[in-house]
Amino acid sequence: MIKVVGKIAILAAATILAQDGLVPQLDVRTPPFSVDDATAVRRYWTPERLVAQSNRPYVARQTVAGSEWLWNFQRRIGLGKSPAPDAVRPTPERLAEWQRWIDARYAFDLAVATEQARLLNAEPTAANPPVEPGPAPDDMVAAVGVPPILADLARPTEYRVQIESREYRYEDFVNVRPKYAYLRFNEGVIAPGKPVKLMPAGELQALLARAEISESQGRVFRAVSLLEGGFESVNTYDTGYLSVGFIQFATLREGGHSLGEVLMDLEEREPTAFRLFFRRFGVDVNENGQLHVVNLDTGDVLDGEAAVRAIIRDKRLTAVFQHAGEHCPEFRVSQLRVAKARYFPADDEVLVNLASGPARVRIGEIISSEAGLATLMDRKVNTGNYGPLATYVQKVADAVQAAGPEAIRAHEFEIVERLKFRHAFLGDASLSQPETPPRRVLSGRQ
Repeated sequence: MIKVVGKIAILAAATILAQDGLVPQLDVRTPPFSVDDATAVRRYWTPERLVAQSNRPYVARQTVAGSEWLWNFQRRIGLGKSPAPDAVRPTPERLAEWQRWIDARYAFDLAVATEQARLLNAEPTAANPPVEPGPAPDDMVAAVGVPPILADLARPTEYRVQIESREYRYEDFVNVRPKYAYLRFNEGVIAPGKPVKLMPAGELQALLARAEISESQGRVFRAVSLLEGGFESVNTYDTGYLSVGFIQFATLREGGHSLGEVLMDLEEREPTAFRLFFRRFGVDVNENGQLHVVNLDTGDVLDGEAAVRAIIRDKRLTAVFQHAGEHCPEFRVSQLRVAKARYFPADDEVLVNLASGPARVRIGEIISSEAGLATLMDRKVNTGNYGPLATYVQKVADAVQAAGPEAIRAHEFEIVERLKFRHAFLGDASLSQPETPPRRVLSGRQ
């Protein structure tokens, strides 16, 4: 857990800013926003700072209920990242039949909704009506439940939010890919932002240095595609609830998690920046990493899940995060710092039985090449763990009767070879490579 600076330091910074006429002087105490604080925040958000227009064309969109059913379907048949403990196991033939019916039902629901949208938009409609798929297979319904409508008619709303001199535009009812299992909020939006890797090289390198990410570690970040997203990207429509930044730091339902860590880091290191870009607009974080926000309509202070739902609903609060990602270098540095702390593997440990007995060994003492670290980081970013790393490390330790990590590191190539996940980083010319072992000690299939 990242330590949080005391509220006294934030209060001091806020007082200085208020004296300079930059922000209203807000009282810092627990709970994060007093009545006067909330009033000051709401005073900033004058009515003209939010314009919502619901006169957009009608469209066909996947339904939240359908997405939840698809997620449950995957889980019930043992697929996805969290299969049900009592998952059913249909035969390959039955599963293929279920999938064919779902595909047909999705296509039918989407076609019906599309025709309804065309009719309401005064557009030409299709010559032939959609073909119904027939009833759902009885055994599928028994296993997963009756499917709801998977796609339906929708009319998105466009939102324009003004923060300082910058206008942010959003549209709800996000058009997700077919049969997307993670859609949860019709009112959610997405702002993809500019990929970090497209930033000017000097500007990016300066941010990496401030985040204490070395040039070598930066090459690993790039290789794992960790810089594909934008610092200012925002997503409020899926199971992450509120996801922000270049690797989508998320609050999840509870309203904290990795995004809470980013805000805590920013508040600790740069309380003035935190004040300028978050708190004065109605967003705060407590010592447990949970978000707190001011309900901009009522002045109530919300926390945890209620705070995140308010951010999803109120695009003014959504825009606070995009604005900070665009204009606050300190917020960018906090994203990089938390990404390194969460995902860079070198300082994590693995338990190994050495010749002298059990020991906790830093991964960086065993896997030191950029290709090896990228292989492990790729796994952790996408699965949350290192897969069979401990198994292969122990096999090497047993084979060479390792007294210490250096004996295992001599066989780094073999370990990394067997840990390939999405990409083959071995042989990547942009990364340093492990040495070929003097002799192979791991046998069998990779």
